[in-house]
Amino acid sequence: MKSLKTFVFTIASIVISTQLKAQAPEIAWDNTIGGNEYDYLQSVRQTTDGGYILGGYTRSGISGDKTEASLGENDYWVVKLSFSGDIEWQNTIGGSGFDELQSVQQTTDGGFILGGYSNSPVSEDKSEGDPLSSVDYWVVKIDASGDIEWDNTIGGNSNDWLYSVQQTTDGGFILGGYSTSPVSGDKSEGSLFGSVDYWVVKIDASGGIEWQNTIRGNSDDLLYSIQQTYDGGYILGGYSNSGIFGDKTEVSLGENDYWVVKLDDDGVIEWQNTIGGSSDDLLYSIQQSSDGGYILGGYSESGISGDKNETNIGGSDYWVVKLDTSGNIEWQNTIGGNSWDILNSVQQTEDGGYILGGYSHSGVSGDKTEASMGSDIWSVKLNSTGNIESQNTIGGSTFDFLFSSHQTADGGYILGGSSKSNISGDKTEANLGDYDYWVVKLNPDCTAINYYADADDDGYGNILNDSLSCNIPVGYVAEGTDCNDANNLINPSATEICNTLDDNCDGNTDEGLTFTTYYLDADADGFGNTTDSIYSCSEFAGYVANNFDCNDADNLINSTTLEICNAVDDNCDGNEDEGLTFITYFFDADLDGFGNTTDSIYSCSEIAGYVANNLDCNDANNLINPAATEICNAIDDNCDGNTDEGLTFNTYYLDADADGFGDVLVSTSTCDGPPASYVEDSSDCNDANNSINIGTKEICNAIDDNCDGNTDEGFTFTTYYFDADADEFGDALISTTTCDGSPTGYINDSTDCDDTNPNIYPGATEILNGIDDNCNQVIDEGLVNINSIENNFFINIYPNPANNKITIAFNEQINTEAQITITDITGKLISSFQLQPLEQQLEIDISSYAASLYFVKLQYDGITELQKFIKE
Repeated sequence: MKSLKTFVFTIASIVISTQLKAQAPEIAWDNTIGGNEYDYLQSVRQTTDGGYILGGYTRSGISGDKTEASLGENDYWVVKLSFSGDIEWQNTIGGSGFDELQSVQQTTDGGFILGGYSNSPVSEDKSEGDPLSSVDYWVVKIDASGDIEWDNTIGGNSNDWLYSVQQTTDGGFILGGYSTSPVSGDKSEGSLFGSVDYWVVKIDASGGIEWQNTIRGNSDDLLYSIQQTYDGGYILGGYSNSGIFGDKTEVSLGENDYWVVKLDDDGVIEWQNTIGGSSDDLLYSIQQSSDGGYILGGYSESGISGDKNETNIGGSDYWVVKLDTSGNIEWQNTIGGNSWDILNSVQQTEDGGYILGGYSHSGVSGDKTEASMGSDIWSVKLNSTGNIESQNTIGGSTFDFLFSSHQTADGGYILGGSSKSNISGDKTEANLGDYDYWVVKLNPDCTAINYYADADDDGYGNILNDSLSCNIPVGYVAEGTDCNDANNLINPSATEICNTLDDNCDGNTDEGLTFTTYYLDADADGFGNTTDSIYSCSEFAGYVANNFDCNDADNLINSTTLEICNAVDDNCDGNEDEGLTFITYFFDADLDGFGNTTDSIYSCSEIAGYVANNLDCNDANNLINPAATEICNAIDDNCDGNTDEGLTFNTYYLDADADGFGDVLVSTSTCDGPPASYVEDSSDCNDANNSINIGTKEICNAIDDNCDGNTDEGFTFTTYYFDADADEFGDALISTTTCDGSPTGYINDSTDCDDTNPNIYPGATEILNGIDDNCNQVIDEGLVNINSIENNFFINIYPNPANNKITIAFNEQINTEAQITITDITGKLISSFQLQPLEQQLEIDISSYAASLYFVKLQYDGITELQKFIKE
């Protein structure tokens, strides 16, 4: 209690001692400007008439505040406001592609210079275009009424993005952005390896190029801010992840680093500085300060490393760096909360300090003193040495982004960006489309006093909810000692009562009262539990002064209850079911009165579904138990460990052919009669044919029809011989024996000596042909060849029979030409030879002949001699 009281009074003393301090500028007015699509405001400046010029890009058609139709995908959208924020005129400028305006500035002639990038071809307001649809710098000069005076498309054959344009002292303009183009188009120096490089272009008052400089390293270098300096040169601000290479003279310190480059009036590098830590550091805004040095603004994700001397506070933080005239760091400040804080704009103020503009996702944390409602504008005022003087979180309920901020002539500030919020928070107008232009005017700074919110209107304010204001806000008081600003009965003048509250805001609760420990009696049985207690100065409903209940969810369980069999400690003595008799019960799943052995409960009372025995051998079948009668089913019905005991078993045999006789090789033994297709007989010798069994009569078919082990028994068998030439005489070499008569082509004779010739058989008439026509093993018997007798010629063949070769010899010489032919037994010509006069023998290769009988015929001078041989 004492420590809380000390803490409260310590805060009070701090608040009182710091009542006078800088107050964040209050909002003078805001204006939401847009159409039915998205509108992104990138640049805002005060004009010489006290009004404001807005520059950005839009996709909206005629709708909302938009009075002109869309010309392409995105168009430049320039809006002129009065001193009080009302629209005076507007102009939609673009081609048929996308055109995105990034920078606007009033020129000395009262008109305006616009700078951004475009991929539009020649179309609508675009007088020049890239036929390849790559992105180019697009500079447009308009007069004081917003009408176009001239435009210039500047670029190479790749992509070139213009982010910063400023009028120079000679009436011309300096352009700063980055490029990936090689030497091509307007580009006189190319990018390396397709990387991104700083590209600075100086143009005259009419938009003509005077000089240019591509400034590069070996990786990506992105230029976002350029300004002419007091000496006529230029200061460039962007970021780079290049190492020492090309124009880059310093190593990379992290992923991306601030890269500041100073040029002379001809665009030649005078000096440069790579500034960063070990992670990402992205520079978006640079301005020369009144002392000739430079102020840099961007955001950083780096911790203490490299040039970074402060730790990272959240995801990314504002990082402000002050350089001297030579580019050396004078001081720096990391400013942020516990999430993402993106700084897009930094400008020096009249008092020598600086105004920072960006947006934040952070809540109250780190340097952030106001909660975020989504993504909000975060404006921070620094003094000349970089310390925070004031800050303002400005936004609605969703996304609000700031890209441009400047001090105005009245000492206040103009803030420009885009918003998706409806009326909420600081947003006084509804959203018109997707994102809209959102312009916020802040009043000048003042010396403010802390006032405290008095929500309960008891005259005492909330010390934790103060407002630093130049005037006392409605609902606030100067006294900040209320410790509960939601209850007007609680304040420093109240009397302490027993209610667990610090009624009098002295840092103590219920002081001076008597306290007792009460225990929650949730089941209202008069006994409290041990785990939920209140130390109180008064009785509490639902609480009692004892803690004897062991189950405060059941009013039947307490220290006065009798123990029953329910596995519960009914009387809260620390034991369950004590003094009761326990029995083991077994699960009876089939409800046949017999339990199984595997599932049991030890209990002091019967349990539904359980029995006191475990004699069941199959608890899934209520027909199987010790009381059942054994039946023939291959199951132990009575749980005695035996199957079908006491029953008579017979062997039955498969009768596959259903002839009433079974197969001895396929049997089954059963006590329940023959199964389907089984019989008691096992005498079938072919159970695939119902015509074969012991009751069948044997027939002549080479099959054991009656299954006696014999084939065609009792039949007479006769041998028949093949009669190939159908001359009624068979070939003794080809025969068959059967009991079923002669087969077709066979006869009961074997005396044919040539079964290929129907003219040769026993009894045939012998003719003079060198053949045994009557099969008596004598050739041409009883016949005489007159020529042979007269000339006494004859043929000898040897060897005969033969395998490979034969020799044909003549007993006399032949004085004329002769011809020898060899035919087979069918008369087919096999070979033919021509003999010259006086040749007496001829050797012939017969190895290719088939084994058979062959005939040799010799012809000469009208004489024919015949002979035969056998090829084995």
